[in-house]
Amino acid sequence: MEPGLGSQPNYLAWVAALDAQLIHEKAFGDQWQYSFLGISSLTDIDVDGNDTVVGRTISGTVIRVSSSGYSAIQGLPSYTVSAMAFASKDTLVAASSSTIYRVKQVSTMPVLDPAFGNQGKVSFSLPQQAIALGLAPPIEVRAIFADASGRIYLFATAKAGSGKRAWLTRFTASGIHDETFGQGALVFAGNVYADEATAAMDSGKNHLFIATRSFPTINVFHVTASGIDATYGGAGSSSVSNTCFDARVAALTNGGALVGATCSGHVELKRLLPSGAIDMTFGAGGVTNFIASVVNATAKTVLLADVAASLGGKPLVVLKTDLLDDPRGAVCRLTP
Repeated sequence: MEPGLGSQPNYLAWVAALDAQLIHEKAFGDQWQYSFLGISSLTDIDVDGNDTVVGRTISGTVIRVSSSGYSAIQGLPSYTVSAMAFASKDTLVAASSSTIYRVKQVSTMPVLDPAFGNQGKVSFSLPQQAIALGLAPPIEVRAIFADASGRIYLFATAKAGSGKRAWLTRFTASGIHDETFGQGALVFAGNVYADEATAAMDSGKNHLFIATRSFPTINVFHVTASGIDATYGGAGSSSVSNTCFDARVAALTNGGALVGATCSGHVELKRLLPSGAIDMTFGAGGVTNFIASVVNATAKTVLLADVAASLGGKPLVVLKTDLLDDPRGAVCRLTP
């Protein structure tokens, strides 16, 4: 990890997005992180090219963060949003369990974009192809993204027998289901164990990755313009770990990915090459470990290892603890 994170003003916005009240900076040996309380209050963060920062609260409200504080984004219903991300500068896409929203003018006066769907909204349900294969409600939206062409990707899980299955669908920039994607606008990313399914798109909006855990293996998938990349990892997916859980993935602009997971007593981070192979030059033998005590000396486990999109070419890693009575976290920046 890189020292001196606290001297970089542009990272303050990221910390503010996670917790509007910055507590203090701590040093752990020669490793510097921002430490703060209440990190669990926000579950997602994103930043656009204008350095506008948004975050989604654990209750499903999307807020815009600035140096003077934060406020809810108008046009999006409170307490219902399951996922959100910037589609482009000053334009945000968000989703509940049944509706996709597109908001423009995020940095100044946010409003629903009337050019998208029905006055900024598109309703959706479980695709017929998924129902025919045995999937059933409820839908749990895990992530939403827009690529460089404005097409919107919705990543979700649905009930499949006694478990769940991850699926991905795509909409055009105007909000129409894109039948050219996958099979009838639908692709699958395997069965899911205990809700462990995440996805990420790179800042250039060209590379989309999915990480799922089908007990006991964490698998990473690469999504192309037509669907799942059948060549990725040599067999359509890259197996990252058989011993860790709570996988989080970040897409890199070079076509690679970072994958973080919670292991026994520590958080493990690996970097994947564009081919899906583990980059053995990263960390020690392809692995960088974060000990739980870096986040909180009393924490027995680290609940999440959120790998945020990188700023300045250097990834940020967000660590959280599962201490409900005293939630804490840290933002660490990695060197290349």
